[in-house]
Amino acid sequence: GFISNKMVPVGKVSKVFDNKLATTGPERVFIDIGRRQGLELGDKFTAYSQERFIYHPVFGHNGIGFQLFKPRRTGFESKQYLSSSGKPLGYSIMIRGILEVVEIGETTSYANVIKSYEDIKPGELLIPYQENVEPMSDGGSDKNIDGYVVATKLDKIGVGVTDIVYIDQGWEGGVQAGDVFEVYNIPEIAEKKWWEFWRYKGTKKTPLLPDVLGEIKIVNTQRRTASAVIVQNNYDMHVGNKIRTKR
Repeated sequence: GFISNKMVPVGKVSKVFDNKLATTGPERVFIDIGRRQGLELGDKFTAYSQERFIYHPVFGHNGIGFQLFKPRRTGFESKQYLSSSGKPLGYSIMIRGILEVVEIGETTSYANVIKSYEDIKPGELLIPYQENVEPMSDGGSDKNIDGYVVATKLDKIGVGVTDIVYIDQGWEGGVQAGDVFEVYNIPEIAEKKWWEFWRYKGTKKTPLLPDVLGEIKIVNTQRRTASAVIVQNNYDMHVGNKIRTKR
């Protein structure tokens, strides 16, 4: 999966064979495109679903800073009155599988599920299949990229090894498949001395050395976001944790 707001579907899965609620294949599904749309035998499509909209968990929107009834909760939409809204990043796109057209009608057709990653249900969206071979990182250590974990694939609060997370840096910022990032946070000591009450507003916070929570490896890049798999988990990781290229 990945984050995007530029997906343009050409059709959808209209029904699963034998009235099943979902399938992982191999079996036929009905799709709502056919000869009239220029469909040919052997055409392949990627089936995907458009999940929740992702807002940045740390950086606010550059425009209006508040939204009535739809403010930001870390990594997700929320429903609290007049809270700061996060920078919009795009929809969470979940790739469901790959279909191949085996019988064509005028406006509907049959397609076989030739590969599935998740359950494929009626209503899943379709785009033409393209083989996507990401250029791999050469493993160089000269990169110095910082960012944040902005969402998790399965909407988990905490994640562990083999889980997928999304970050707010992509190929435009120099991120490539194969790059390894450290996930970390900076603990703080909070103190407020009674004689400093009038000199300082709030609590004085002293940052400590960073705690490395684990490591993630990039598997897919978009222009300004990327998907990564957790390859090492020392402590719990969460949406909003900082990331940096491994040092």
